[in-house]
Amino acid sequence: GAVGLSRRDTLMDRPLSYTSLADLIQSYQEAYSAVFHTLRRVRLSQVLPHDPHSADTIEWRQLVVVLVEVSCLSTTIQTPDIEALQ
Repeated sequence: GAVGLSRRDTLMDRPLSYTSLADLIQSYQEAYSAVFHTLRRVRLSQVLPHDPHSADTIEWRQLVVVLVEVSCLSTTIQTPDIEALQ
C-alpha cells in the first residue's frame, strides 16, 4: 500500500494489492497523467509505526526513485533511473 499526499482521491492512498513496486508506481503515474501532471520522483519511507502515540522518528526519504522519460516509437513511458538508485 501507499500513502499519497493530495486532496484528489486518485492521487491519495493505494491498497495493499500491488504485486510489485513498479505496479504501484505505474498506478500513480497513470493517476498523475490523468490530471495533466508528470510524476518525476517517488520517495519511499521506512515502515510507519502503528502506535499513534509513538515518538519514533520517521525516515521519509529512505529511498528516492527518480523517473526518466523513455520514448519508444510514438509512446512515451517513464522508468526508474537505475543509476540514481546505486
